[in-house]
Amino acid sequence: MNTTPSALARPQDEAEPGDRDIARLLANHYGDGTVYLPSGGAMGLYHTCMALGFVSTDGFITSKGRRLLTRYTY
Repeated sequence: MNTTPSALARPQDEAEPGDRDIARLLANHYGDGTVYLPSGGAMGLYHTCMALGFVSTDGFITSKGRRLLTRYTY
């Protein structure tokens, strides 16, 4: 059994997002860098991106997010 705090806080059937999932969300940004969610978007994934440093607390894609995004084409 995984007893790390992040595993305990997340339901067992909810997988951690992969780089491709994160990049797909980051691809939804305006020219000024504002990341937005399309209708029906996953708010949880958005918050995960913020916690991991891909999106800033004010909603802009970070340099870390831009580097990840360059590895995927959408």
